[in-house]
Amino acid sequence: VWSINPQCDSLESFCAYACQYVEKFARPAGLQCRFDVPEAPVSIALSAEARHHLMLVIKEALTNTASHASASEVRLAIRADDNHITVTLIDNGVGCVMPSGPSQGGANGLKRNPGQTGNGLKNMRQRVEMLGGEFEFKSEKGLGTSVRASVPASGMLKTSRAGRS
Repeated sequence: VWSINPQCDSLESFCAYACQYVEKFARPAGLQCRFDVPEAPVSIALSAEARHHLMLVIKEALTNTASHASASEVRLAIRADDNHITVTLIDNGVGCVMPSGPSQGGANGLKRNPGQTGNGLKNMRQRVEMLGGEFEFKSEKGLGTSVRASVPASGMLKTSRAGRS
């Protein structure tokens, strides 16, 4: 409901909701939370689509951390300027080795639960690319994992139907 509520269409609202969600998810999973978000974010109106896709990236990254990383801490960082919005989730877990390099979407080295399809990284990448952004996954065995979504501010803007024919 939050992602489609037009009263929540600001970067400030997104930051508050994302931090609340991460803390609510992480604490019961035994993860300490650290937040690096602007106290007074730039004023950008976010579309429901952008909020939805970015939150699903955060949720997938958190699920992967809780399921595979053996981490004790997760950090959410959100940065914004007039040109880009960047959301990064970093854990201090065991990391993994990817068959095609650290920024590619393989999953070699990750524990899998029976029935898992392994589409999480691919789905996160697609969501970010739908917003015109860049997705980066970095993981090194023993050094944790970082998931970064950088989206042009123009790809995040709330669209207005006024003036369209």
